[in-house]
Amino acid sequence: MKKLLRTLTFLTLSLSILNANAGFPDDLSDVVFTEAPQVKSWPVGASMNLSIGNGVINMPFNATNSWPGISIYGTRVNANAWGIVKENGIWKAGTWEWLRPGQTTKKQSAWQRGHFRFIRDISPKNGDIFGFFVSGTARGGQPTNIARRSNFVVYEWGKGVISIEGQTAPEVKPSFSSYPAIDLLLDDAN
Repeated sequence: MKKLLRTLTFLTLSLSILNANAGFPDDLSDVVFTEAPQVKSWPVGASMNLSIGNGVINMPFNATNSWPGISIYGTRVNANAWGIVKENGIWKAGTWEWLRPGQTTKKQSAWQRGHFRFIRDISPKNGDIFGFFVSGTARGGQPTNIARRSNFVVYEWGKGVISIEGQTAPEVKPSFSSYPAIDLLLDDAN
């Protein structure tokens, strides 16, 4: 019985370690777009990375200076920042900001419900998982400059990037030294 309990505990903890991204969609097909649903089918035409810290969300993407700019509300823009948020058990995507040519950074304070259209549950806490990507202009029925988007990046709030669309996930080699319960169970086997 102890051996079965030890095996089940080990498997449960191993799966939770290996599935840090559990539940996040593998692609955009299972994501509900709250606006500009056509973006879901736009091809990936840019590579984006992500970092959050010091009060900013940095989304460097390699098309920031090559996607054409257009005038929206008197400002030259060429992209929209998107977020993928789980709301009421459903993954939803919506824009939350405009980006000007060359711009890849927004204030972290902009990542909140007042900036999203049709998404209301934005209050990040450590451990929450979100997706980020950018696209050509698509917000609020405004003209589209280019029908392309970047890859999406999955981010765990308080931890960092946990996966990037199109990249193979690194092999996870868990260290069990941070799980004393496993050490106790393994010691009990001797």
